[in-house]
Amino acid sequence: MTSSRQMGIGFVLMFFGVLMGAFGAHGIKQVVSLPMYETYQTAVFYHIVHALGLMVVGLTQRQNHNSTTEFLLMLGGVFLFSGSLYLYVWTSQRWLAYVTPLGGTVLLVSWLLMAWKTLRSEFS
Repeated sequence: MTSSRQMGIGFVLMFFGVLMGAFGAHGIKQVVSLPMYETYQTAVFYHIVHALGLMVVGLTQRQNHNSTTEFLLMLGGVFLFSGSLYLYVWTSQRWLAYVTPLGGTVLLVSWLLMAWKTLRSEFS
């Protein structure tokens, strides 16, 4: 996957992160409990942070690092982590909260893989 495509997907994900944040502030906040709203805000925060992360992955791709795996892991992690929290808040289906740690683990693996590849290339 090209650097430009990775960055473009990061920009699209950022758009939706900002959209979800605005929706939360002006729509969700009035209809859910405070703990559910805080859960929604957590989803938005990690969504936006990892949209920026995807853009960083795209930049590293430009520096001749093959970062497709990290990109796909991070993208999948956002969908699993933030997506499960969004759906949990909207539907109150408790089983969705059990998907969230899987998404968090995938996000952690993506960052560790990025660090490992970056450090390995620096010292080789």
